[in-house]
Amino acid sequence: DQLNTELGIGVGVNTGVAIVGNTGSDEKPHYGPLGHCVNLASRVEGATKHLGVPILITGDVHAQLNPSIETRRICQVRVVGITEPVSLFELKGEGDDDWRQQRDIYQAALALYESGKWQQACQTLNPLLAVTASAFDLPSLSLMSRSIELIKSPPVEFDPVWNLQSK
Repeated sequence: DQLNTELGIGVGVNTGVAIVGNTGSDEKPHYGPLGHCVNLASRVEGATKHLGVPILITGDVHAQLNPSIETRRICQVRVVGITEPVSLFELKGEGDDDWRQQRDIYQAALALYESGKWQQACQTLNPLLAVTASAFDLPSLSLMSRSIELIKSPPVEFDPVWNLQSK
């Protein structure tokens, strides 16, 4: 049989030290990895749904990449069960000039957002959202939405880290 639809998956990549081995019982053994870096990779995979990006990598992975590999910094997040913020990057692999231009606009808007300049972030994002295509860049929509909410209700203390409430 063949599916006549696209299959969407999310991939979360992290790096670090893990323990790998047998867990469980004799009746129900399980072999697999355990540890903070494994838990974080799982949470990053879950973040792909929230952020609308198919492949996300952590800042630790990004730091080890060859500079020729195209990435876009999406945001800093706190994932469920882990209190420390983590930087997330979209892994593109190989981008074209249009993608690089959109990446640069998004990252400029993200920097404005993180410095509390929400109106300027919205203005910077405008070209990315003023398209006639039906496929909007979901990180841009999220960043615009967050900026608009902060303009409407400015917090006493602003924390630029996005808190993800579920996997």
